[in-house]
Amino acid sequence: MRVRWLRRGLRFLGWRPDSTSHREKLVSALGTTLALILLYGVTHLVMAEAALWVTGSMGASAVLVFAMPHGTLSQPWSVIGGHVLSAAFGVACVQWLPPGFWLAALAVGGSVVIMMYARCLHPPGSATAMIVVLGGPQITEAGFAFAELPQFSAAAVVVSGESRVEIGSVVLPVVAQVHVVAPAQEPLAYLRVDLENTSGRLLAPGEASVFADGSFVGRLAMSAVAPAARFRLFCGADGDIDIEYTPPIMVDGAGEAEATARRVEHLVRVTNPKDRPIQLLMRHPLPAANDPRVRVTLVTPEIVAADPRVSLANGAIVWSLQVEAGDEVRLPLTYALESESGVGPPVLRGQPAERH
Repeated sequence: MRVRWLRRGLRFLGWRPDSTSHREKLVSALGTTLALILLYGVTHLVMAEAALWVTGSMGASAVLVFAMPHGTLSQPWSVIGGHVLSAAFGVACVQWLPPGFWLAALAVGGSVVIMMYARCLHPPGSATAMIVVLGGPQITEAGFAFAELPQFSAAAVVVSGESRVEIGSVVLPVVAQVHVVAPAQEPLAYLRVDLENTSGRLLAPGEASVFADGSFVGRLAMSAVAPAARFRLFCGADGDIDIEYTPPIMVDGAGEAEATARRVEHLVRVTNPKDRPIQLLMRHPLPAANDPRVRVTLVTPEIVAADPRVSLANGAIVWSLQVEAGDEVRLPLTYALESESGVGPPVLRGQPAERH
């Protein structure tokens, strides 16, 4: 129960599962580190110790460029234009306005307006405008030259990382949308989307970036998609869907005269806090005993041919059902283990906890 409320609290604060690979995370960290080392070396040649001020705002830019290279804020024009224009506005504030506690705030606010009109909004650029005001005489004495060589060079070093520019986009209709869950592996619901290529042209093969609700969730390799063809995308984990998986419990029971029996109980709770229903596809393996003298029998759910919501396929129980908006469903799984007399209590690999 505590874990469940903790997940809800984190989700309320904006936490979402991350489906990017470990390799991608390490590459982002390494790229950021190397870019900042090179950046400090380049700016130190021009500004000596004042290069530390430049490195501060550029560190935030490096995180955006290397960790979110496909985002609008991470494109070359956003990074270079945002820093150069913001630095220039900060210099103008220092040179043309009287000093005061309000000057740094004005520099930040004005830089936001300039970047928005110039279509190069980049949040670390506003930090650059503040640095110009608060950075001391070595920066203010450089004047507008600070906005030229140090800022332009530093921004160019940062965007030398992986940046992508959008060259076109298409809007494709969603044919089917399913949340796939494998609770025995991890309590997450992965969004699977089937699309139809109604663009009228061939979608070339290559690496594609996947966004969910405007947020980058990962990359995937796409094959060529012909016009009018359907294809499938996996859009990462949907953190809004709450999956609570109760660890399996083994219960001793009375068996037949020549057998010893046990029962294993699982329970999965799926909560849909969205304002629309979702289609759920959940798989859970039904274990097989290594010893032929041990039998595994499914108790619940009951497999009925007339009920397509539950089926048995490839040694796994498969649930396919709709979870209504704001609803919670409980999906129990119970199976019995029976062993012949003299074999001892039936045990499976990965012995679950016992309850007597």
